[in-house]
Amino acid sequence: MLAWSKNIWSDFVGGVMTRLLDRAAATAGRRSYAVATIVLAAKLAKADGPVTRSEIDAFKSVFKIPGDELGDVARVWNAAKREARGFEPYAHRLAILFADDSATLENLLTALVHVALADGPLTVEEIRFLERVSQAFGLEKMALARIRTKIENPTPDDPYRVLGVSRDASDAEIKRAWHRLVRVYHPDAVAASGRAAEFLDLATQKMASINAAYEAIERNRARAA
Repeated sequence: MLAWSKNIWSDFVGGVMTRLLDRAAATAGRRSYAVATIVLAAKLAKADGPVTRSEIDAFKSVFKIPGDELGDVARVWNAAKREARGFEPYAHRLAILFADDSATLENLLTALVHVALADGPLTVEEIRFLERVSQAFGLEKMALARIRTKIENPTPDDPYRVLGVSRDASDAEIKRAWHRLVRVYHPDAVAASGRAAEFLDLATQKMASINAAYEAIERNRARAA
């Protein structure tokens, strides 16, 4: 997943984070993506005070880091977590790397919310951090609020809202909406992209809710017919 050369770590330990990111981006977008995601998660964990073990564990769980890469990832994390400031360049870099893939950016924001919630309810500092990341990503204004609602207040979703259609949409419109979402969130599509394999679990969860919503609408309309 994070196949980086060892000389990167000497720069990071020296604290030259921005220069490292620019160099990584010039040589491989994948490296830039990996560094930026770790830095954002580490600085978010620091935003409300000392980094906790639960936040570290949440990061490892969400991003599925292979055991043989934990040492390298830890070096980046430890350098980044020293202070919460200075995260914006990394958020902007991810926005550039995924300019044509807002679904991946929203998945990443979702993962960051999970990390922030690992040590308890979101603090004012964490919310501000996440809002600025969402803005840097160029996501729609309500993206963070929607993600928070889904995670913090898990309730059965309106199937029409899940598919993004109105209740008076035709059967054909509903089917088209379902197909569109499947193309974006199907785990096979995420894996095939080669850029966001860490979000397979989140993609699987989204696909489950998308399919459940489509089936619920079909079932309810069949009963009403």
